[in-house]
Amino acid sequence: MEYTIYSGYAYSSNERECSQANAKVCKYLNEKYKCLDVSDSYGRHQEPTKEQLDQYDFIYSREDYDRYIHAIIYKCPEELDNDERAVIVSNGSLYFGYGCDVEKAISFRIYND
Repeated sequence: MEYTIYSGYAYSSNERECSQANAKVCKYLNEKYKCLDVSDSYGRHQEPTKEQLDQYDFIYSREDYDRYIHAIIYKCPEELDNDERAVIVSNGSLYFGYGCDVEKAISFRIYND
């Protein structure tokens, strides 16, 4: 499947189309890879168990802050780029974009304001 991931499209003229496209990409990636969010029920980081590391392809946790979500990736297929990683950990919601400081990042800020 060919796709484009959109980041930072809030208030653009094609905001709805970008949002729908990202949702489709997120769904596709979640079907292609066995993904797991190990955050606790209060929206805080939690590390995966050994069993989870063995059973899943993509494992991450998210912690909510006032203006962004901090996501940590614990396990990830090497072929995924930062846009694909960000769309998974944001559940497709990249309205205000994301930040990371390296290629093949394991730590992201998903901006929500």
